[in-house]
Amino acid sequence: MFFPRKRIAFFLIFSVIACSDNKNPANGSGDEDLLNVTTGSFTDSRDGKSYKSITVDGYTWMAENLAYGEGEYKSDYGVFYSFDEAKEACPTGWHLPMIYEWKDLVSSVEEFYGDSAGWALKSRKGWTSGYGENGNGSDAIGFNAMPAGSYYVSYYAEGDEVSYWINYGNDQSYSISHSMTLEYDESQVKWYNNSTASSGNEYYYVRCIKDENTLMASLQECKETNDGDVEKFRSEYFICDDSIWRVATKTEALAACSSENEGTLTVYHDTTYICDNDWRVATAEEALDSCTSALRGNVQEYMGKSYVCDAGFWRDFTALETESGVCTQNGANYTYDSVTFSCDGTKNLWLGAIKDSRDNQSYNVTMIGKQIWMTENLNYEENRHCRGDTASNCDLYGGLYSWAAAMGAGAEYDTTLFNSFALTGICPEGWRIPTQTDWNGLFDYVYSLNLNRTTALMAKTGWKSSLGEDLFGFSVLPSKVDSMTYTSKYTYIDQQCKEDVPFLLESVNGVLIQTSSDLYCTRTKGGDLESTMDFAEFWTGTEKDTSEAISVYFEEVYSNSTSDYSTSSSQSSLADKIELKAVRCIKN
Repeated sequence: MFFPRKRIAFFLIFSVIACSDNKNPANGSGDEDLLNVTTGSFTDSRDGKSYKSITVDGYTWMAENLAYGEGEYKSDYGVFYSFDEAKEACPTGWHLPMIYEWKDLVSSVEEFYGDSAGWALKSRKGWTSGYGENGNGSDAIGFNAMPAGSYYVSYYAEGDEVSYWINYGNDQSYSISHSMTLEYDESQVKWYNNSTASSGNEYYYVRCIKDENTLMASLQECKETNDGDVEKFRSEYFICDDSIWRVATKTEALAACSSENEGTLTVYHDTTYICDNDWRVATAEEALDSCTSALRGNVQEYMGKSYVCDAGFWRDFTALETESGVCTQNGANYTYDSVTFSCDGTKNLWLGAIKDSRDNQSYNVTMIGKQIWMTENLNYEENRHCRGDTASNCDLYGGLYSWAAAMGAGAEYDTTLFNSFALTGICPEGWRIPTQTDWNGLFDYVYSLNLNRTTALMAKTGWKSSLGEDLFGFSVLPSKVDSMTYTSKYTYIDQQCKEDVPFLLESVNGVLIQTSSDLYCTRTKGGDLESTMDFAEFWTGTEKDTSEAISVYFEEVYSNSTSDYSTSSSQSSLADKIELKAVRCIKN
């Protein structure tokens, strides 16, 4: 007979969610042989009743509902117990399962059946169909949860559900008790709490768990002398509180953070915390083994993510590595996003190469985080300038371009808004001029690894100092133009270039007069095309106004106190569009 649901006093805590898309995978997905389950039986010495049992990952569970005592209410499936009765009902050597013990069971089943743990625990017969699907389970591990119904005022929901008591001890409010429930129209496990159960109105079934290998058998007795002590069992922390071991809160489990334990690491709920004035979640760099040269290329898991040991630091997998794996075999090749990468096993870097079809020049490329960058400055000849006006320097350092030239636009856009989102510019097909956001993404990724974002990207040679580490193969070389010569629309007055005077004026015998056409003036900043060796600057595709755009620079900073280049920095700045700067291209 169908009985209506009467869980008016209940509210849902949460549902166990996992990775399967199947609501009721009756086709038998999962592999019973992979889950470590053994079967057995035991006899309750109090009344001689025998019960089937299963052992899952070291825990031994009753595989039938407890039926000890006549009980106020009972059914063909066993005895209904109030919450107070349930806490005392199990035989010696067994106990009412704690919440973490139920969750360990469900987690073990979920590992092989995803969000269908409820389906795997339910019996193969007796369950009502729901939403056009058979409500029966697979009984995959022999738990054999029958649709035994519940009791609240009267017996109800046979065929629809079954609920088992959970012992929370005094982990939460004394007035609230809890149950693990399986339902006919759900393949998941449900967790409920009930504010009226402790008053004796609600009756559920009991599945006992053997003390052996559990908290009950592993920790010393909780009494007044050790009240407040915190101990770890399996992956959980417990605190002795008023003669009962209960699950400790995070604050209780982590204890005090002080100068005495500064830098101490503690694992709590699969998360590593570090004492740093207060407890905070440790970074992968802090939580994982020290990334030494011996571990380079080694992969470790932390907080559900994979990290690879690089040049002294732990980092996320790049998108390329997610497909290809970590670069460990020197010379191995892998094609990603139409670029063929080759493994440099000495650096554990996947390094690629592309060819510009316009002039057949080749460029090395690398993947950093989610971005693919050229590791060399562009050297396309159109509108190109070279350091020292020497073509061979372009081969070494790449070309230098005004902003308009870098954008592939006419020279007039050095003094006019371009307003174009077509940022290919003079980059090869499939590549483009990076925006300020692209550069910030690169800097943020390097910074997230607790690295100096400047030295990590600078080449090891070519600079006045030896600060460059070149950890990603990005190889920034100094390319700053300290002086340049260029022609622009400025008014020539009294043999001087005046940029603050209207264009259509001319000095005749010392008097400014209007002329019929624009006058052009060649202006020189400091001499010829030369560069310093402590500064590199690149154009972004982001313009500010008619005459300025955003550039990105790398700089070695000279320290007067040490008489050396001891620090470095990198950031964005505004620059006149007419200035000459290098270009790095990023993959579309």
